[in-house]
Amino acid sequence: MKFAKKIFEMYSRKDFEPDNLSLYHLLANMERTSDYVRQVLLSDSIPILDVMAEIGPFQDSNKNERFKNDQRNLVNGYKNRRLILAEGSSHNISDDKPGLVIKEIADFYRRHLLRR
Repeated sequence: MKFAKKIFEMYSRKDFEPDNLSLYHLLANMERTSDYVRQVLLSDSIPILDVMAEIGPFQDSNKNERFKNDQRNLVNGYKNRRLILAEGSSHNISDDKPGLVIKEIADFYRRHLLRR
């Protein structure tokens, strides 16, 4: 929560163009959202696909590594969770690697949802 609050405090409303107001509001609510997500128990039975960017969203390499480690921890030790590294991608993976995202989601869907 402290991290999320610190990120938001780095910005001012005037830093965001009208087309990016949704990002401003996402950041404005990040502290509260982080607190909520921390308290929600995630069932082990829920399959998860995490597509991770090679180039993190932060300027600081320590913050990027922390972000990546959190993603690794989300999937480690679970047979129904998968982490994919989108090599060469920034945090905007769907813009940088749309083919990879589509392929991985389709494969994940076939693996976990069509079995039922």
